[in-house]
Amino acid sequence: MIANIGKGVLYQLIGIQGNSKKVVLKVNGISKESPCSKCPWMKAAMANPDPDAGKKLLNEHCAGCSSRCFDLSDINLHTEYRYESYYGAKPRLNKNAVLLFMLLHLQTVDASGFISNVSVPSLAKTLHVHERSIKNNLKKLKASGYIHYDMGQQNTVNVILLDYKMYYAPAREGGVGYIKISDAIINELSNITSIVFFRILIRQYLESDQTEETTKTYKELLHSLPRYCRRSIINRKIEENQGIFNIFHNKDSLTFKLSPDYNAKNNYEKQYIENTKHYTKLLKQLDDFVFSTAKITPATHIPCELTRFFFHDGNLVSNPCLFQRSAMEEAPDILARLACKYGILIVDNALADTYRMQMCTKRKLIHNLGAFIRTVIKNDTLVTNTIPLPETLYAF
Repeated sequence: MIANIGKGVLYQLIGIQGNSKKVVLKVNGISKESPCSKCPWMKAAMANPDPDAGKKLLNEHCAGCSSRCFDLSDINLHTEYRYESYYGAKPRLNKNAVLLFMLLHLQTVDASGFISNVSVPSLAKTLHVHERSIKNNLKKLKASGYIHYDMGQQNTVNVILLDYKMYYAPAREGGVGYIKISDAIINELSNITSIVFFRILIRQYLESDQTEETTKTYKELLHSLPRYCRRSIINRKIEENQGIFNIFHNKDSLTFKLSPDYNAKNNYEKQYIENTKHYTKLLKQLDDFVFSTAKITPATHIPCELTRFFFHDGNLVSNPCLFQRSAMEEAPDILARLACKYGILIVDNALADTYRMQMCTKRKLIHNLGAFIRTVIKNDTLVTNTIPLPETLYAF
């Protein structure tokens, strides 16, 4: 399964910082108590957003001032380097909290970022941790301003991803984009024991949507790591872990090349094409079967791919109807994209239930197939508590 997650929020989670610089106006030799600090010209110059204009203003008005308590040579432009996050500063969280936040995006998320009735045991099993760890990290994510949540019945949790809508906002509205993640990536990251290497991988993956191969100097890598880290520590951890990236050592840098199995963006497109073929074939097979079968009885041979479309929980559809593909030309495309997010099995079952119960039994024409299938999946999720992930997570 593949889902989108905001790049900015991931940068915040792992505490990646970036040096920003700002040119400011400085006047040496004056204090807050000196007369010059209270001068309206001085205040106007310091408040000017353009430091060059502020410096020019002081040179013009202070040159002939008899009360001046500094030399004109003391007026300088100074560059300040600030160690701050481009994406906003939030507490750096541990590995399991980051993985939990990523895993929540693979659940059934609605357009507002709401996830209902997620099974805590299922989350714990996927991340190979205790249920208590899941609950503790939910508290940390909430305290740090990433989510709101409340515990439901039968050890489930309801979650709101607070910045979810901003993932898709344009830059002019404060959006910083999103990146695709897969269950295979989360599974690989969960097996990493070194927090140092974990942060390095997340950082490189966030840049992989621009280019599959990047080179980073050791200085650049150390910039976003705890102070105790040294070049030798990075090299040792990298030697122990090769998976998402193929990593090559250079003299003063490392080259990271994204492994094809973990390129979620490309895999999404490949999966989408395969899914489109699957649903084009499935819907044609469905209509061809209905054309050739006027009435379905217990003795009717139903192809195994279509069994749930006509028979489920002891109920048999005796009078089938055409799926009306001509009226739903975009159906394969819609279903293919849903399958990329939820998995083919889940979407196949939701499609079969929709056809059997709504189109055949109630004789309803579904006008918005995508929205209806999402609703069916969400309702199924409320019953089963969560979308089940495979026992062994895979790379597409």
